[in-house]
Amino acid sequence: MVSETITGNFNIINILELIAILVTATAAIVSIVIAIVTLRQNQKMIEESTRPYIVIYGTVTKFQSPMYKLVIKNFGQSGGTITNFVSKSNLSQLTFENSD
Repeated sequence: MVSETITGNFNIINILELIAILVTATAAIVSIVIAIVTLRQNQKMIEESTRPYIVIYGTVTKFQSPMYKLVIKNFGQSGGTITNFVSKSNLSQLTFENSD
């Protein structure tokens, strides 16, 4: 007879089905964990790529009289707000003034 009883008789097909279920469940859990980690990394990359990068540098123009200019430029993808500007040196000493 090929019939099974509820008493717990396991044949090779039942064991293989159980192993297949466990492998499938493990693969599903691993794929969910990988998806969550990937989403978190993408969120960090998007945040870093759209962050404002405000840079301050100086240039000298020599059209008619030499002039030193401070350039404040945002190289980032989103707008930035400058709430405070502090310099360790006195910037008025760096100006080119005519002493006529």
